[in-house]
Amino acid sequence: MSKINYKILKPLENLLGMESGYVLDFSNLSFQRFVKAVIDIDIYEDEGYELYCSKANKLRQIFETESTSKVTKLINELLDYYEDIQLKNNSLTDYDKKKIYDIKKETKKVDEGLSETGYHITKELDDLFKLISTRQAPFKKMSLDEKLKETGNLIENLLKKNGKYIKINFREITLDFIEENDVKQLRSKLNCFRHSSEDSLKERNEYTKIQKQFMVEYGITICNLIYKFVRKDKSVST
Repeated sequence: MSKINYKILKPLENLLGMESGYVLDFSNLSFQRFVKAVIDIDIYEDEGYELYCSKANKLRQIFETESTSKVTKLINELLDYYEDIQLKNNSLTDYDKKKIYDIKKETKKVDEGLSETGYHITKELDDLFKLISTRQAPFKKMSLDEKLKETGNLIENLLKKNGKYIKINFREITLDFIEENDVKQLRSKLNCFRHSSEDSLKERNEYTKIQKQFMVEYGITICNLIYKFVRKDKSVST
């Protein structure tokens, strides 16, 4: 869930004409392509977006569910698009300019707030999560060792804030099925796949194919738990 507030959303909805259910002059197809190009989300095909609704409601869904960094990026691109349309039609008013300036100022504050907390999911990390969690074709084509390497890297990066590991109550989330020590043990076992030393290569070979397959699936489960935890903007402490 993003941290975009009412001071941004209300004037933005007015500028984009969202009360009508539309978003500017976008058709369903052009809006789908625009959002895909800006934040790499398919508003009609991706998981959670399959249900048909108006373009305005699709945009509200993005505001509600996606990360703050993605939402602010999309908002700024939409404002630039709006400004370009108005300029082409010689209809950009002083009021429009002020609202665009005010909204961008607020989104900048939000982005700066993310930087100060030291934790937000970057596009690269978000892309890696999607690659692994949805088992996309490039991930499926990897060897087991490569899958374990990428899964291990993702877990490590998701857990780090300001160079320290965040604390997550896995027992509470998983109804006591998984504890923090379980995750630590998995991270320890995955380390040999993340490094290429002689000892690491030797350790990899000690695991059977079935054990490696299990660690891949278990690792994806852990990735999902961590990702959903931080995306909901819960208290993330070190």
